[in-house]
Amino acid sequence: MRKIPICKICAKTGVLCANCNEKLEYGEITQLDIDISNAIMELEKNFKALSDISFFKAYDIGHLIVLEVGKGDIASIIGPRGKIIRTLQDKFKKTIRVI
Repeated sequence: MRKIPICKICAKTGVLCANCNEKLEYGEITQLDIDISNAIMELEKNFKALSDISFFKAYDIGHLIVLEVGKGDIASIIGPRGKIIRTLQDKFKKTIRVI
């Protein structure tokens, strides 16, 4: 991915570095941002289109998760026939919308 709320090493390992942990403590990022980043990094292995997206923020709105992505990245994160977004919805057990 081009950009995610946490550093790529933290997303790959699942362990937060001091900088990312500080962002979490100060509320700059949420646990949902971390979980979505980890999930997208995992899906990137099977869906190469995800390597070119920017994911900025996730918002949990009750039964819905809204993902804020870079300009032109909506189609990439939805995936072919909606496969990527369905995989994320199954993982998080909520409807996901992308803006």
